Amino acid sequence: MLRALLLDSVASAATCPYTSLGGTSILAGDATCGSDHWCLLRPSDCTRLQYTYHATDDLFSYLGALGNLTTYTNTELTVMKSNRIDLSRMVLPPTLQALSFKHVASLSSFSDLNPSSWSELTSLSLENCSLSRLPLPLPSNVSTLKVVYNAISSLADLPAQVTFLDVGRNNVSRVSNANWSSVTSVDLSSNPLRTFANVQFSSRLVYFNIEFCQIDNFVVDTPTFAALNTLASAGDTFDADGVKRPVGYRVSENIDTNPAACAAVRGQIHKL
Repeated sequence: MLRALLLDSVASAATCPYTSLGGTSILAGDATCGSDHWCLLRPSDCTRLQYTYHATDDLFSYLGALGNLTTYTNTELTVMKSNRIDLSRMVLPPTLQALSFKHVASLSSFSDLNPSSWSELTSLSLENCSLSRLPLPLPSNVSTLKVVYNAISSLADLPAQVTFLDVGRNNVSRVSNANWSSVTSVDLSSNPLRTFANVQFSSRLVYFNIEFCQIDNFVVDTPTFAALNTLASAGDTFDADGVKRPVGYRVSENIDTNPAACAAVRGQIHKL
């Protein structure tokens, strides 16, 4: 009997696709899960861990890696409270729309991912994940990007596909020379932002948040001024799916633009 168990263990390790991953737990949704839509495994040999299974569960804590999730059927997935998440073997199902990481100390590089492994994703959120730069490259369908409570200092490489941007509570001090005419919502609150110059918005803009930003250089063109000037004081609305969306503007500090700097670019100071 002992020999039979040993042989089963060796065979399991030999066929387990996650033996190269570290950590103590991996979330998978493939043949290793049998008839279940997802399972928690020990990476070294794909042994199932002890847990209570509910097919509709979409929030998981203390993981070490994400694996092949092609049988995972929920439209959202949240992973939180982990020291490190290895994404090198991650494959997301086409039904997954929103992926969120919260309070994760370290993530493996997004640049190592096969673009096809998460190509259908539309929303990516990384909250308090120790990021120093934007998580690039993004899947081509991601239009919502939330990266709050990180250490990002530059938005220069923001992909044009992003229309909903929340980068509150980071280290952004300057946003300039950016075409954000497709952006509908932007949150820059609680950044050390001093310069906002030559950023283009259009009438698509419905929300603009620069609360707790000490801006002293704010220069925009006429169409962008018009887009900002049409916004009312901030509130909330609900989209077609019943999701609450912020609208309007949020500004808590005076913007003290230098008149000489404004004149140098042949501009005029106007009150928003």
